[in-house]
Amino acid sequence: MAPPPPPLAASTPLLHGEFGSYPARGPRFALTLTSQALHIQRLRPKPEARPRGGLVPLAEVSGCCTLRSRSPSDSAAYFCIYTYPRGRRGARRRATRTFRADGAATYEENRAEAQRWATALTCLLRGLPLPGD
Repeated sequence: MAPPPPPLAASTPLLHGEFGSYPARGPRFALTLTSQALHIQRLRPKPEARPRGGLVPLAEVSGCCTLRSRSPSDSAAYFCIYTYPRGRRGARRRATRTFRADGAATYEENRAEAQRWATALTCLLRGLPLPGD
């Protein structure tokens, strides 16, 4: 017997945004955060026919942080997640995904967007209510 489908609230998007990748010349991604997972979809140079690593369950996420570029002229902020996905033989190994928040003209606005994602993800991991709820 198949398990019941997840409730609608579990798949309702909490945050959605477009981010660049690190290093800066890499592809762009659409990120969607739900209460169960982080959905990652590559946008450019072209969407993938079969997405690899496109769904990161929050059970595999151990934490996140925001970072700043070493270059003072770079207005982008960075959002980094740490995961421990299960490998082929069942062992877990740390993986880091870094996304570039570069949608605004100033560092302060980009940092605020990266911090909003980090705060929401941290609240979900700790079982706390999201800010603004």
